[in-house]
Amino acid sequence: MRLPLKLTLAVAALTVAAVPAMAVAGGPSYSPGGPNYGPPPHGNAYGFFCKGESKKHVKGQKGTAFSRCVKRMARADRNDKMSPGQVCKGLSKKHKKGEKGTAFSRCVKSVAKMRAGVRYESPPMIFGPNGWGGWSCPAGTTVIAGGYEPSTATVAFSGPAKPGETMYPTYPHYTFAAGETGWVVQNDNDQETITVFVICS
Repeated sequence: MRLPLKLTLAVAALTVAAVPAMAVAGGPSYSPGGPNYGPPPHGNAYGFFCKGESKKHVKGQKGTAFSRCVKRMARADRNDKMSPGQVCKGLSKKHKKGEKGTAFSRCVKSVAKMRAGVRYESPPMIFGPNGWGGWSCPAGTTVIAGGYEPSTATVAFSGPAKPGETMYPTYPHYTFAAGETGWVVQNDNDQETITVFVICS
């Protein structure tokens, strides 16, 4: 039976039968647009806005295009008064064959996108080994990013639940309703208490 929206993704389902019942996350109610939101995304969420940037090292350059993008997203997050153009200053404005836009234009777009979203988070949930859980965007909004906390948690999967993603709309613990999107996490082979957050706009 599919959970109603008010319990959206609040249960971390077990995929290993031997795990004790306490490994299932509780089912706290979810109030779309309500008090379950926090500060701007940070940690592993920055990488979502840099999706598509190269992770290959280029001789003579510090880090990779992806790592440099993540640093700029963190900088933009910490400095709300900086315009996207200021955050991305110094990046190339030249078009490269096979790439969409320029390094500068992609950075500006990513900063604007990150700042446009609102964060909604689940209560802390107890994940059993290989258990699944997540959180949904309020009705009328859609996922643009997300992640989990604490950053020290180790998971097997963390990603958006939206049209175009491999498993969407049916996951091991939940089937998404029409128009519903969110963020889904699968724990690795241990037991951890994890908070899942989703950035929506």
